[in-house]
Amino acid sequence: MQPSPQSPPPAAVTTTSWNLSSTSSRTNYDVFLSFRGPDTRKQFTDCLYHALRGARIDVFIDDKDLCPGEEIDNALNESIKQSKMSIPIISKDYASSRSCLMELAQMVECKKEDNQLIVPIFYDVVPADLKHLRGCVEESFRKHEERGIDHKDIAKWRQALQEIAKMKGYDLLNKYNGYHGELINKVVSDVEQFLKTNDLVITDGLVGIEPHVRKAMEICNKDVHVLKICGMPGVGKTTLAKFVYNKIHHLFEGCSFLEIPKDVESNELMRLQEKLISDLRKQERRTLSTPDQGTKVIAHSFNKMRVLIFIDDVRHFDQIKHLVGNLSWFGLGSRILMTVGRTDILDDYPSEVADKYKVEPMNDHQALLLFQKHAFVEDPLEERSEYDSLSRDIVKIIKGLPLAIVITASYLRSRKGRMAIWLDTFRWLQGNQAETVRQAFKVSYDSLEKGTRQIFLDIACFFSGMDERIASCMWSAWYYPSREIESLCDLCLVEIGENHELWMHSQLREFGREIVMAEGDWPWKRSRIWNHTDALSALSALKRKESAKNVEALALTFDEGQSERFRCEGFGHHWSLRFLRLDQATIGGNFQDALSNLRWLDWQGCSEISELLILHLKNLAILDLSRSSVTGESQVWGQILEKANKLKVLKLSRCCHLCNPPDFRASMYLERLVLEGCSLLPRIGRSVGSLKHLVSLNLKFCKFVKDLPEELCYLKTLKELLIDGTSICMIHFLPDSMEQLEILSACQCESLARISDSIGQLKSLTYLGLDGAAIDRLPNSIKSLKKLQRLLLGNCHKLHELPYSIGNLESLEIMDLSSTMIARLPWSVKNLKKLRVLKMENSHLRKFPKEIKNLDKLEEIDLSQCKNLKGSIRCDMKGLSSLKILRLSSTKTSGLPWSDDKYCHRQTLSSLSLLQRLDLSECDQVRALPILPSDLSNLKLLELLKISDCTVKTLDGLENMLRLRKLTLFRCPSLSKLPDREKYKFEIDMRNY
Repeated sequence: MQPSPQSPPPAAVTTTSWNLSSTSSRTNYDVFLSFRGPDTRKQFTDCLYHALRGARIDVFIDDKDLCPGEEIDNALNESIKQSKMSIPIISKDYASSRSCLMELAQMVECKKEDNQLIVPIFYDVVPADLKHLRGCVEESFRKHEERGIDHKDIAKWRQALQEIAKMKGYDLLNKYNGYHGELINKVVSDVEQFLKTNDLVITDGLVGIEPHVRKAMEICNKDVHVLKICGMPGVGKTTLAKFVYNKIHHLFEGCSFLEIPKDVESNELMRLQEKLISDLRKQERRTLSTPDQGTKVIAHSFNKMRVLIFIDDVRHFDQIKHLVGNLSWFGLGSRILMTVGRTDILDDYPSEVADKYKVEPMNDHQALLLFQKHAFVEDPLEERSEYDSLSRDIVKIIKGLPLAIVITASYLRSRKGRMAIWLDTFRWLQGNQAETVRQAFKVSYDSLEKGTRQIFLDIACFFSGMDERIASCMWSAWYYPSREIESLCDLCLVEIGENHELWMHSQLREFGREIVMAEGDWPWKRSRIWNHTDALSALSALKRKESAKNVEALALTFDEGQSERFRCEGFGHHWSLRFLRLDQATIGGNFQDALSNLRWLDWQGCSEISELLILHLKNLAILDLSRSSVTGESQVWGQILEKANKLKVLKLSRCCHLCNPPDFRASMYLERLVLEGCSLLPRIGRSVGSLKHLVSLNLKFCKFVKDLPEELCYLKTLKELLIDGTSICMIHFLPDSMEQLEILSACQCESLARISDSIGQLKSLTYLGLDGAAIDRLPNSIKSLKKLQRLLLGNCHKLHELPYSIGNLESLEIMDLSSTMIARLPWSVKNLKKLRVLKMENSHLRKFPKEIKNLDKLEEIDLSQCKNLKGSIRCDMKGLSSLKILRLSSTKTSGLPWSDDKYCHRQTLSSLSLLQRLDLSECDQVRALPILPSDLSNLKLLELLKISDCTVKTLDGLENMLRLRKLTLFRCPSLSKLPDREKYKFEIDMRNY
């Protein structure tokens, strides 16, 4: 179904209309501020800068971001190019500054080339004076001419000022009567809207959400202050609320998203209050002393402010009465969204200002589509036909609950061909309709083996969001984690993210924690203690000699800056901990054998490490001392490496005092060493070469590390080397080394100017990331990387060409050449038979690369913002049979290949039957759109079509676009007839038409 069009905003709400066309995704800053220092630096600019930063917007300002010794002109130009938008603050003497005018000219150039957004602030000047170059502006240019500045530069500056004068901006004197605060609030709000900084993350690939969004939006646009979204567990309440929140949050002066924990205690309530106050004030979080203090601050701070607050998973009114208990605390037009577990929660609000929307389960058609999507993935229709009837019956029993459908379908997916299990699952569900969601979870949980259940409970209690490779180092002492995690993923109980992080749905997490809670009435009787208060209770019980032999994992989670000191004498056999999180706590005393079973010690932010504690870490596998005060020199630190004989993972991320590398011993079994963000670390010691079992070395953003020790050649087992953001100048390896290396990431290494021929000996390499390097070539030896799957060269601004040997990369799937100087691809790329993604956005490409025309695995081609790509595409694309995404926005192309003649027209379209997205926005040379005649039924899979600044005249054949979800039309003056919104089932966006 199509997404619902956005309903009109509430009364008295206005927004600034900006062109939200795409900008480069490779940016270092959100906003570039340009200003003349003596005019506004210490007043308006300073206030605006801090307001933007307080809203978590990354701002470039010249006195804070330029490094000493940089060429100011080049650095400023690069900063402008690497920003998503620019805000010039035009004051009376702005034009008297040569650097300001250079910045302005660069902004205008970026707008023309990259469609970068410019929003000027006319501080104390009239736009007409800029347009006509009169008054103080004229005087400034007269002085520039007297100084002998090149006339070409002056002409370019004048043109830039005149361009700025035409733009819609902010007029401080005429519209805001000189009030800085009001203007600054407006600018921050509009920048947030443009950058979508407040959008909540929503899962892709949903089915049937659009009608709910439309109805909920209709209620929000009424004079209703509180909207309660209710429904059965797993029906999609949170997803719906996130959709609504993302659609309307930009209409409010402040917004906040709060997740209610299951048990709201006083410290957790204050944390929610602190977040709410911080979000609405757009300031850093400040600590409260009591919940009553927080209530007073909320009640008196926002009563003249129109806000949007989304509170997720409310189970009773007491959880929120100190947050949004009285609607008079917030200004007129405010909205409060809630997802609730009970329908009577809003009884404390007046009925005339509160309403509810119940999310009903999916209808049978939508539910079946979702079930088939997860049970059969991409299986052909004929292979799923024998399951059709049974699939429909199962879906009817589950009654359209999305989460339960996904869980059940995923469980059955790996059991195709075993009809008896499908039938048993159907029969089992028939007798358990009352607790469908929980029972759907239980079906999968009960099917797990014992070890897999333990790993599931560990993730539910502690490790959601953790790197599964690290957690596996603990689990491997008892289980077979690779096998068991794969089983959990197959059942959709757990997902593994792109960066190997474990992810579990919140309802599944609660289900797992309920299982642990049922193990005993008291915390110290249970196997896992994740709640801070329960952990303190368990520690107190241990001092009373209570037995806690069942406790396997315990976590203390202090607020930032808080800590506590514990004495642990006499615990002895009472502990059987394998995981312990201390989180800034200080522990001392005689531990005896209390921690002899410990496998994972998470002690981030510790300031003092007890020697007695270290003496009992003989079985430790994982040690995390991130953000701690270790220096690499202390005697205690040396004992860590000496006593932890079985240590496999050592994390020292962001240890800002670590100025000397640790001295490692050859007998260590260390597999993962993480030194990311150790900003003072000048080098990696030679002793790292003695770590014969090391698999991963992470040096990300150790900015003073300039070279790698030759001893790395001894690391025969190393598979992952991460040196992003370091000062490495050259990548070179000794002969016959690094043969097992699979991942080499050197992104944002701005000093990296050379890759030696030794790169060719990395026979196992699958990932090579050089994004942002200063290299001007790749060695021909790259042809030896037969296993390479991802090659990232984006933002290598000096790279002019690829070697011909690139065609030997027979396993290459993704190649990113965005923002390089490459004008054409070598003919050998025709041999990249496994290539799926080709990104050349903002490159110097002149012609559509014919070399790729027969790459039948290619799914995505991105040539957007290639300003030199001109004329009609003379390439028969029928060989691109897998193409799903084609981006040609902001190019000078004048026509697609099938517009040339009838023969090419038929052949090409028949091969693009999988095309889902076609972006022709800002293609002002396109005179006709040949893909929409009525006989083009083979484009029925097209989902997204964007047309802007084109001279197309007709849009015939839209009725054949069966899967088209959205048609975007911007500024198409030659279009003779607008599409009928009532006729088509897809969304038609005609803003700025």
